[in-house]
Amino acid sequence: MNGIDVSHFEGAVDWKQAAGEIGFALLRAGYGHHEDDRFAENLRGTAEAGLPIGAYLYSYALNEADAKSEAEYLLSIVEGVKLDLLLWIDMEDADGYKAKHGFSFTKANISGIVQSFIDTVRAGGRKCGVYASKSWLEDYIDVDADGVWLAQWAARPTYGKPFDIWQDSDSGSVSGVSGAVDTDVLYTEGWIDGEEEEAEMKVYETLADVPDWGKPAVEAAMEKDGIDGNKVLSGTGDGKLGLTESDLRSIVREYRLGLYQ
Repeated sequence: MNGIDVSHFEGAVDWKQAAGEIGFALLRAGYGHHEDDRFAENLRGTAEAGLPIGAYLYSYALNEADAKSEAEYLLSIVEGVKLDLLLWIDMEDADGYKAKHGFSFTKANISGIVQSFIDTVRAGGRKCGVYASKSWLEDYIDVDADGVWLAQWAARPTYGKPFDIWQDSDSGSVSGVSGAVDTDVLYTEGWIDGEEEEAEMKVYETLADVPDWGKPAVEAAMEKDGIDGNKVLSGTGDGKLGLTESDLRSIVREYRLGLYQ
């Protein structure tokens, strides 16, 4: 599944337009102890577009105590927010902050910081993975994480260990996003915390049950093929829709790609 990751640097995103080309989004919730200026806006937009999401925090932690504090801050930002994918710690030094503050670039130190963050998130009832470049994952990070998000801008990934998401470019192009955007590929079923099980168990039996963001797509599918015995909405045999959450999201994406016209 193809997706993108965004922060306030991408500006305003037209998520309904983007949803015609992507299947998920990873939103920066914050950095250090600051909330991303566009996080709330992006939460609303992805919800209205019916896009599965995860969230991440860019870490400025210099030690394990800092990491614990940042993880607690991230948990406070996403309190009450339904996430379909993991929370993530973005562990790198893109702006040189760590290097300027006497950071110890050793595997033991960095792994301890990342593990402290992950353990704190888990203690807060969420799951947490780690985002890092191929070199950082190979040289600096050895942790027990719930997922690995590999950053390697190349034609194909060459990281030798298992990973769940591959950030393959920082210069992608997606409708609804002005300018270049990071693009990602989801390889595993990284759905989380039993929430995906709850979502799969939820069944929309009638059009009235379908949330507003999905109604136009379901209406178009019904108009195109009816319900029972058709390729779009197979139904349950008794005139009901029988749509799970994942069924609905697939129909919405297909509708926005123009497949039901």
